[in-house]
Amino acid sequence: MAQLQISRDGQHYGSYDEEDVRHYLQQNQILLTDQYWTEGMEDWQPCSALIPPPIPTATPSRARGSHVCPSCGVSGSPVSHTPGSMAVELVLWLFFIVPGLIYSCWRLCARRNVCPACKNPMIPSNTPLGQNLLK
Repeated sequence: MAQLQISRDGQHYGSYDEEDVRHYLQQNQILLTDQYWTEGMEDWQPCSALIPPPIPTATPSRARGSHVCPSCGVSGSPVSHTPGSMAVELVLWLFFIVPGLIYSCWRLCARRNVCPACKNPMIPSNTPLGQNLLK
C-alpha cells in the first residue's frame, strides 16, 4: 500500500497508509484542506480527493404522493386500518381467552394500508397503473 506524506501550512508530516489517512480524515485529525503526496505524483493534492464521492441513489418520481387511490383518486400516503373492534377484542380476552386469541390474530392479519378518504386499498404511484391514474 502506498505511503502518503501529509502537509499542513507548509509543515510536512510522516508517512501514513492511505487507509489510515481516510480514518484520520473522518476523525478530523487530518483536514480536507491538508495536502497529500506519494511517490510517483507530480504535485501535492488536497486530502479531500481521498474521500470517494457519494453514490447517487435513484429516487422514484413521486411528485404528488407515494400512493394513489383507484376509487377516489386521492394521492398521498396510505393510513393503516385494522378491521374489527378493540372493545370486542377486549371482552373476548377477558371472558373467553381462546376466541380472544383467534379474534386478535384475525385483526392483526387483516390489517392493511388504505386510502385516508375512502378506506379502499391504494396503489403505489411508481407502478404503471399508478402512473396512469395520476394522469
